[in-house]
Parts: sequence; structure tokens; C-alpha cells
Amino acid sequence: EQIKKSSQERKNKEKKKGKQGTEDDDCGDDLQLLQKKEEAVLLAEIDSLDAQKHLFIKDIKRIRNEDSSRFNACPILNERYLLERLLGRGGFSEVYKAYDLVESRIVACKIHQLNSAWSDERKHSYIKHARREYEIHKTLNHPRVIQLYDVFDID
Repeated sequence: EQIKKSSQERKNKEKKKGKQGTEDDDCGDDLQLLQKKEEAVLLAEIDSLDAQKHLFIKDIKRIRNEDSSRFNACPILNERYLLERLLGRGGFSEVYKAYDLVESRIVACKIHQLNSAWSDERKHSYIKHARREYEIHKTLNHPRVIQLYDVFDID
């Protein structure tokens, strides 16, 4: 009987230890799950901040380009288009958001600029290329392509 009691007591102690180990494992699993959730939240926040940073840098570049443009004083072009703000700048062109004073609508104005250091032949070639671009653009009709309304010389 004494042996049965000690054997039974040993089994009871092992059961208690087993239950405590399971509870410790459950706490560890809960902690890992919580850490993974927190990590996911932090990674999402980092992605959001990176996107905001990219937009901020892009806007700073646009403002810097607008400040250095010869059209930054918001002039009226062709007695019709009031330039509002620079949308983008490429190698030889600038695109402005503008207001059409005749038709009372918002438009985009693409301004090609010739480099004064270019030879007359190169300038003529660039003008020919730009006019060909306009002719092709006039024929396009698609909801994802802006419509060409007007072409004119500035200088």
C-alpha cells in the first residue's frame, strides 16, 4: 500500500508539472502571436511613412523646378491659358496645370523649350518632331488620353 501511495503521489506530481508546462507553452505562444501582430503593425506604418516620404520628396522637386522655370510667374499664354502650377518637367518640356479663360475649363499646357546652345538644324529637327507629336495626338480619342485642344508658338 505504501508503494501504491508513493506511486500515485508521483503520478499526481507529474500531472501537475505537465499542466504547468502546458500553461507556460500557451503563454509563450500568445506572446509570440502578439509580437507578430505588433511587428505587422510596425511594418505597415514603416511602409506608410516611406510612401509619404517619397511623395514629399517628389513635391519638393516639383516646387524647385517650378521656381527655376521662366514661366513661374503664372503668365497668361496666347491670351487664353492662365498657368497655375507646374505638374512635371522633362528634358526639354514642362507641363503646367492651367485654366482656359475662353472655354472656362482646367487644361494641361505642355511647353517645349529649345536649348539656345543648339544649332539651327537641331532646333528645326526638334520643332519638326514636336509638330509630328501634336499631329498624332490630335487623332487620338481615348478616355485615358487627354485631348489636344490647341497648339501655338510662344517665342
